[in-house]
Amino acid sequence: MNRLKSIRALYGVSQKELSELLSISTSVYSMKENGQRSFKKNEIDKIIHFFKKKDPTLTYEEIFGLGDENE
Repeated sequence: MNRLKSIRALYGVSQKELSELLSISTSVYSMKENGQRSFKKNEIDKIIHFFKKKDPTLTYEEIFGLGDENE
């Protein structure tokens, strides 16, 4: 599972906010965040850019990398 959900919660960002950023429905965003569908490259770029405004040190791996099996 990717860490996007954890990062999103850490910064108090809703699925609705990111779905609007990506111009997709909240339900489609939820499927992508939960691994049922894949993010497109341009969507990944937008998400990374969004979170780098909040924390410039965040990396792709920290946002989309695989987490612990216990997550």
